[in-house]
Amino acid sequence: MAWNNRKKRMGRTIIVEDNNVNRAISALKHVMAPVLKELKQRKYYEKPSEKRRRKQKEAARKLRKKLRLMEDQW
Repeated sequence: MAWNNRKKRMGRTIIVEDNNVNRAISALKHVMAPVLKELKQRKYYEKPSEKRRRKQKEAARKLRKKLRLMEDQW
């Protein structure tokens, strides 16, 4: 059947090196950040106009950060 031919998805693996659990937890938080952000956003309904406004603010914030980093390089 077609549903059996789907590729098996592999999960993320965080390896603890030299018994450094704090570093592994930090790496896990870094990997999980986008998932947790999406869960937080989906907790409540967001109107399309609010979604557009939020995306515009995020884009402006990214642009300001990029410009700031470019200024620091010069």
